[in-house]
Amino acid sequence: MSGLPVHIFQYCHYVAGLVGIGLSRLISLSGLEDESLGQDEMLASSMGLFLQKVNVIQDHLEDFTQGRQFWPQEVYQLGIFISMHTAQNINGS
Repeated sequence: MSGLPVHIFQYCHYVAGLVGIGLSRLISLSGLEDESLGQDEMLASSMGLFLQKVNVIQDHLEDFTQGRQFWPQEVYQLGIFISMHTAQNINGS
């Protein structure tokens, strides 16, 4: 995610990183995983961010075809996803 504005990282942390931390602690407390998993907040946050990225990628085409665009323009300028504006220019709409 290099090159993304700081507020994008903060947003991702709050919507996904904290979920990863909570899930990691639950998994650790359940005994299904080593106790250290629930204590490593960087690793746990990374797991949450991974899950969020999977969700975004999974839903992107559906959102796009239904005219929903949730990402800030900075993300589209990096070429990660195609924006509605770019698609309209490509299609001549």
